[in-house]
Formats: sequence, structure tokens, C-alpha cells
Amino acid sequence: MMKLQQAKEQNDKLDAENRALRDRVCIMESEKKNLLDQVSSYNTYLLIYQKKINNLVHKLNSVLNQKTEEAKQMKQDLQRAQSLFTSAEKELRYEKEKNLDLKRHNTLLDQEKLKLCAELKQVQTKLVQMEQKVTSQTAECEHQQQKIRELELELARNSTNRSATTSLQEDLQLERARLIAADKKVSVAGRTLIWCEIWIAWFVNPHLFFHSPLRKLLEQREEELQQQVRSLRLKEASLTRTNAELSHHVQQLDTRLSILETELSKAREETSHQKLQEELVASQQDCKGLHDELQQVLLQLDVHVRKYNEKQSQHKTKLRQAKQVFLKATAQRDSTIQKLENDLALASILSQKDKERIQLVMDVNEKLLEEKRELVRKIIEAEEMSSKGMKTASTVQHRYLHSPLMCACCRAFYPALF
Repeated sequence: MMKLQQAKEQNDKLDAENRALRDRVCIMESEKKNLLDQVSSYNTYLLIYQKKINNLVHKLNSVLNQKTEEAKQMKQDLQRAQSLFTSAEKELRYEKEKNLDLKRHNTLLDQEKLKLCAELKQVQTKLVQMEQKVTSQTAECEHQQQKIRELELELARNSTNRSATTSLQEDLQLERARLIAADKKVSVAGRTLIWCEIWIAWFVNPHLFFHSPLRKLLEQREEELQQQVRSLRLKEASLTRTNAELSHHVQQLDTRLSILETELSKAREETSHQKLQEELVASQQDCKGLHDELQQVLLQLDVHVRKYNEKQSQHKTKLRQAKQVFLKATAQRDSTIQKLENDLALASILSQKDKERIQLVMDVNEKLLEEKRELVRKIIEAEEMSSKGMKTASTVQHRYLHSPLMCACCRAFYPALF
């Protein structure tokens, strides 16, 4: 814009100088006309006017040289402006290519956006299905957790029962061992006691050994001992039955415990599945957050693309306006340069014509000088002849006038001469 203003100022200066030159040329033409009109009467001032004309021609040549230099400078400025315009056109092409690349990128982004939207819809449908599955599975998991709690409680009870049965089995085995030992000891002690009593009775009175009440007592004591042994054996049999029942119950508890352990492992797997479901829900939430972020990024991208398109449109309008201004300025400059070239050609033609006119005037002046010299010579000859005639006439007149008759007549008719 500054260069355009400078060019406009230079154009205005050139127009002013052209007007001044035209005014000067008009003045010179008027002066030349005056000179041509006054050549016949002012031959003596011809040299002065020739000097003035030479000075004016020199000034005109200097002005023409200056104008040619200014025209060259204007051409250089025009070339610079054209180079700037070409660089601006290159930048505009680069911006257009960049805009096309951005449009291609935007189309690709739009395609990816459509793909992402389709995938997002599919993911949303899958998410809805997964949420339904998750809700059903959460209900099942809650049921399984309740079942697991019940199984754990039952397992704890069974473990306590198992520990109690194991302790009872251990106590039973201890009691059985003690009972066997006591039975052995009782049997041994009874036998020893019987044999001791028999031995004592026989040693005291062998005759009464077989007929005394001691024998009956011993027999009763032996029967009591046998009854105790039978009761102990019955007790042992009942203990063995209870032991068998307890072992069978323990086996049942073991089988139920294995079943409970398998169910617990299944429940744990289901809890791990629930954890996976929770992780899936968390990943779905992350996916949703990423989708929201992607939507925000796409919105920001749309805003940036819109701003870029607005800037590009503003830049295009500015370039269009600058191009119009540049074209107008170049057209004005070309017209002014053409006018100046025409004025220079006209001024050169006028100067050539002025030179021819000056040469013609000089030739005419030479001829006039020759004629003047001839006329002067003729005038001198005529004056010489007239002076001779005047001398002769004066002598004749003097002779005639000094005659008395002529003097009287002359005084009568020409008193002013006397």
C-alpha cells in the first residue's frame, strides 16, 4: 500500500510537471510566435532570443532526460510491483493448495467421523446389550453371592461338625483304647483275684474250698465281672456303631464339602466374572468418556476449520481488493506512462520543429541581413547620390535663391524657410 501511495504521489508529480511542461511549451510557442511576428522589426534582438531559445531547449532536454529517468524509475517500480504481485500470486496459489489439502484432510476427517459415529452406534448398541446382560448377571451374581454366603456358613458349620467329629473320633479311639486296656486289666485282675481267693481258700481249708460260700461269692464275682465285660463289649459295639455312623457322616460331610468347594470355586469364578463385568463397565465408561472427548475434539476441529475458512475468505477478499487496487494503480500508471511517452514524443517533435523553425528563422534572418546589407548599400549609394544631388541642388538653389527675384518670391511663398 505504501508503494502504491508513493507511485500515486509520483504520478501526481509527473502530471504536475507535465502540465508545467505543457504550460512552458505553450509559453514557448507564444514566444516563438511573437518572435516570428517580431523578426522583421526586431532583427537586432535575434541573438538574444536565440540564446533564450537555446537555454529553453537545453532546459527542455534536461527536463526530458529527467522525465525519461523518472519513467525508467516508474518502470522499475512497476517491475517491482509486478514481482510483488507474482509473489502474492504464488502465495495465493500456496494458500489455495494448502486450503485444498485442508479440505482433503477435512473430508478424510468427516469420513473418519462417520465411521466413528457408525462404530459408536454399534458400540452403544453393544453397550445396551451388555448393560442388559450385566444387570441380569448382577442379579444372578447377587443370588450366587447369597448362595455363597449360605454355603460358607454351612461349610463353617460342617467344618465345626467335622472338627467335632474328628475330636469325637479321637476321644472314641482313646476311650476304646482305655476300655480295651481296662478290660484287659479287669479280666487279668479278676482272674488273678479269683485265683488268689481260690488259692487262699484252698490254702486255708481245702475241704471247704468246694463247699464254702466263698466259692459262691467267687462265682458271683466272676459272673459280675463277666457281665461288666459283656456290658463293656456292648458299649464297645455301640461305640463302633457310633464310630461307623460318624465316619459315614464324615464321608457325607466330605462329599458335601467337595461339592461346596466346587460351588465355591464356581461362585468365585462368577465373582471374577462379575469383576470382569465391572471392569467392562469401567472400560465402557472410559469409552464413553473418550467418545465425549472425541466429540469435543471434533467440535473444536469444526470450529477451527470454520475459523480457518473465514480467515481464508477474508484473506481472499483482501487479496482480491489488493489485486483490484494494484490493477487500477498499474492501469493508471500505464496510462500516465503512455501519456508521458506521448508527451515526450510530442515534445521531441515540437523541439525538432522548433529547431527547424529556428534554423528557418536563422536562414530567413541571414537572407534578411543580406537584403538589409544590400538595402543599406543602396541607401548609402542613394544617400551619396542624394547628397551629391543636394549639393548640386543647394548650389543651384543658393545661386537661385540669392538672386533678387527668387528671394522675393520665396519669401512670399515660403516664409517658413527663412
